[in-house]
Amino acid sequence: MRKTILSIFLTIMFVSMSSINGFALEQENLRFSDIPESAWFASYVSKLIDRGSISGYEDGTFRPDRIITKAEFITLVLNTLSNKQEVAIDGNWAMNYITEAESLGIVDKGEFKNADLNQVLSRFEATKILMSAIDEAYPQDINQYIGRIKDYDTIPKIYAEYVLKAYEKGLISGYPDGEFKGNEVLTRAEASIMVIKMIDKEERSTLREVIKDSNETISIQEVQEEEKRKNIISTALKFTGVPYQWGGTSPSGFDSSGFIWYVFRENGIDIPRVSSDIYNSGKPIAREELQPGDLVFFEGYMSGPSHGSIYIGDDQFIHSPSTGKAIAIDSLSDPYYWGPRQYGALKIL
Repeated sequence: MRKTILSIFLTIMFVSMSSINGFALEQENLRFSDIPESAWFASYVSKLIDRGSISGYEDGTFRPDRIITKAEFITLVLNTLSNKQEVAIDGNWAMNYITEAESLGIVDKGEFKNADLNQVLSRFEATKILMSAIDEAYPQDINQYIGRIKDYDTIPKIYAEYVLKAYEKGLISGYPDGEFKGNEVLTRAEASIMVIKMIDKEERSTLREVIKDSNETISIQEVQEEEKRKNIISTALKFTGVPYQWGGTSPSGFDSSGFIWYVFRENGIDIPRVSSDIYNSGKPIAREELQPGDLVFFEGYMSGPSHGSIYIGDDQFIHSPSTGKAIAIDSLSDPYYWGPRQYGALKIL
């Protein structure tokens, strides 16, 4: 039986284990160095901070784009319900939280096994957990949303009702193409937004409202992508002047693909390490489709996409050129070297 929860998500307390799950208790008015005020999620995180219970890592960062794990999310849910557990000594550190979540009916018995807890959480799983934790009435016509979810037929039966309820309550939404994409993962920033929506109904937007205001509403996914692009450019520009180093993948020295790999990793995005593999991992786009944060490749020391760069807008790109040089900004319109050597462009985000 699910335990009725009358007052949920009144306080957010991340478990004090930064070395394990990145949730370290800090001072009440902490502001994170990696969350600019203009960030699309900043106001949500700020509200959690103002409640005196959310925290980040020991280095003063929040790492908003880091993917949240099953153990972290369930721990977050229970801690916000003032149901803090002792860290388990044997097995996974979060097993006591899992056991308690099972007793409350927030997760099914045996649903999350020890070996799975450090794996990433899917949107399906997060939705089921949240909708199992709240006690709110639902209209009888939630099936009216089925036609609005383009990939509804692919949603496993175990999650279908939870997804419809989450759409009705405005706790989670689909992507710009109309799909829910339940197998996608959640970032720490996205998890924070979901928590705020649990606390403040005014922050919610039901699918009905989204449809009504569709001509005026920019989806949160679009806003998130734009912010990620800005963060990628900001990260890349910080390394201007760092010397080229063959095989380099750190701020002490980068080669072209090592620079791209490092910048994207710093923003929570995993891509291959080698230029040719990176090129094959994204979506090819035309030059006129380029947006800041996209990648442009050139034929460098060998044929094919052997040299990569990050497009920063205004026909410019930043890259780690070659031995003896340093990370710098160059132009796609360069008539002497880079212009003629352009191989192709692609979108990662």
